[in-house]
Amino acid sequence: MATVKLNKQVSEKVRELNALGTFLTDVRLGAVARKLSELPMEKALEVLQSVVDAAEGGDESAQQDPTMAVIEATKKAQKEDQEQVEIEAEPVPEPEEPPQESQDGKWNQKSGGWNDKKWGEEGEDWNKDNKEDWKDEEDWKDDGEVPDLTEPVRNRVLKLNASGKLCSEIDLDKIGSGLAKLSEPIALQLLKDIFENADMVDKPNHLIGDASRKILLSGRGAASEKVAHQIGNLMRRIRWVNSNVSLAFPLHMGNVLDILQPLHHADAMQLLKKLVQQADDIDSPQSWLRKEAKHIQDNPEEGWAAQKGKGKGNDWKDKDKDWKDNGKQKAGGTIRAAPATAYGDAWARHMATSQGWLAGSPPAKWQKTGNSWDDNKKPWEKKTWKDWGKSEACNPVQSCLKMFQAFP
Repeated sequence: MATVKLNKQVSEKVRELNALGTFLTDVRLGAVARKLSELPMEKALEVLQSVVDAAEGGDESAQQDPTMAVIEATKKAQKEDQEQVEIEAEPVPEPEEPPQESQDGKWNQKSGGWNDKKWGEEGEDWNKDNKEDWKDEEDWKDDGEVPDLTEPVRNRVLKLNASGKLCSEIDLDKIGSGLAKLSEPIALQLLKDIFENADMVDKPNHLIGDASRKILLSGRGAASEKVAHQIGNLMRRIRWVNSNVSLAFPLHMGNVLDILQPLHHADAMQLLKKLVQQADDIDSPQSWLRKEAKHIQDNPEEGWAAQKGKGKGNDWKDKDKDWKDNGKQKAGGTIRAAPATAYGDAWARHMATSQGWLAGSPPAKWQKTGNSWDDNKKPWEKKTWKDWGKSEACNPVQSCLKMFQAFP
């Protein structure tokens, strides 16, 4: 009997689920290992997560027989992948002329969001309809025309294939049509992410096809370079979380992008930060992200983007002002910022000269207030800092003349 090679992270996750008592019965690793080994690591972990979600949602079959539930979920995932490969392999007609650049994906300056102006309506319709509809070829096409790959995108693909870093070469016959539908900045950003994380990508063709489809469905296929840069930052943050944070389940790139796409970019990044901070208390990261993202959508005024520049973003200014006001009311000897007045500047310069510090240097940020140097003298009431250098105490020339005059 042939040996089954199952990814270590997948096998450890199965053992962890059994140890935690997630299901009423244990998942038989020997029964599910062969099926799970046929999937990429991220896809296999996603299958396990889907079974956990089903069990937590009250699915009795998943609770009582998780082994069979994992096998069925694996078969479903394989079927979806096969249908996608068949769609990508079908030839597409060459366009008679290149289509005009879409204007819908431009940055929405009014809302500050990173989704186009039509996303809300289209996204709601897509969520309400059967989620399997995206597999239909008609949804995958763009008005029946597929543009050619731009020269920079094609050269980047050839460079990736020649680098030798990929597990398998990128097949333009399979993913070229989907990649060509993306704007050049988005396509280059996607290829850049694959190049930087080549050692973590088991099936680059599958990843490019899946990511291209989800980006198009989100309405960001024609996004500008600014939005592409933001998506790249979000993808790097997701990979960083998977690599550096111990989550119950790793984040699936495509699913998380799909969850976060309705949010403002600042809200999406802050939500990932909140996930990292609460990672130990979260059993299902993607379900938690979906719930939090829905809450921000329903209550946009509570998002970080809405509060930026209002109360939350300017708290430090108010606190700094209150702190300075409180410091001015305290007695001498307290440590506080020197006030920006003639007294503050003169006092700092006098102390710098008389104490042997850097003479003539600007006042330090923090100064000790009070009259500890001489309670009887208050030079700032009589002279300015320009006059102090003329005094005998601070004028080395006059001091030397008096010293020589003392000798016969």
